[in-house]
This record gives sequence, C-alpha cells and structure tokens, in this order.
Amino acid sequence: MLVSQGKCSHGEPLNVFGDLMYLKVSKEDTNGAFTIMEDVIPAHGGPPLHLHHREDEAFFVVEGDYIFEVDGRPMAAHPGDFLWAPRGIRHTFQNQSSSPGRLLITITPGGAEEFFRELAVLAPPPDPVKFLPLFHRYGLEFLGPPLSAR
Repeated sequence: MLVSQGKCSHGEPLNVFGDLMYLKVSKEDTNGAFTIMEDVIPAHGGPPLHLHHREDEAFFVVEGDYIFEVDGRPMAAHPGDFLWAPRGIRHTFQNQSSSPGRLLITITPGGAEEFFRELAVLAPPPDPVKFLPLFHRYGLEFLGPPLSAR
C-alpha cells in the first residue's frame, strides 16, 4: 500500500478544529494493531491536555517546531524528532511555528480514527458539552486547555 503525502488511504482528510488529519493506515488495514495519521497543525495550534486509557501515541515531527508536554514535562521538538506518550500519561503539544506543521502520529492499538471521525463533525469552536461524551466513549480524559490557552 502506498499513500502519498497529503492523501488518505480511506476517504477525505478530517478537519478536526483546524487540524487536517490524513488517515494513512487504519485499524482495518492492520487487523486492529495500529493507526497512522499525517496531521497538519496550523500555526500555534494543538490539542487540549488529555490522556488515553486505551492507546499509546507516538509522534514523528515532519515539519514545524513544537512544544510537547508529556507527563508535565515540556520538551521542544523539531523536524526529525520522535516523541512517545504511553497510555495513562497526560500530554499535549503546540506548533510554535508561524506556518502549518506536520506530524506523523502512530496510535496503538488501532481505532482512534473513529474518535477523530466523530470529533470532525462537531462545529468549531470546540464545545466541551459536545466533545466530552466522545472523550469518555473512546477512553480519553480531557484534562485542560491547549497550550495556546494557558
């Protein structure tokens, strides 16, 4: 299977509150073992502080300069850097660049794409009343705002 940059293996990219997520490999492709997504993060964008109870998450920085916070420790990350956020560890990140950045994200086991598909249909700005039930259903905890809001 070959999936080119900026292309999805299944469907169209997901717009999750400004992030464009390109599904490269789904749980169906890997017998549930993992999911890989190419995530294009806008300048100064990033997710809220959260943790996964079911999945481990790995990040490879393709483009952009980031601040990651993993288990309360801030870490600068640049193209070519790799970060690991095991399940049960709180984490977030922010693209510090003035232009969009790109991450290659591997999530094990697979299936997180279902969470992102449901999240993408919610209209921005993010409304916790609407997205908190999704977090709970998919075994995630919302722990605080993105780094840009702190």
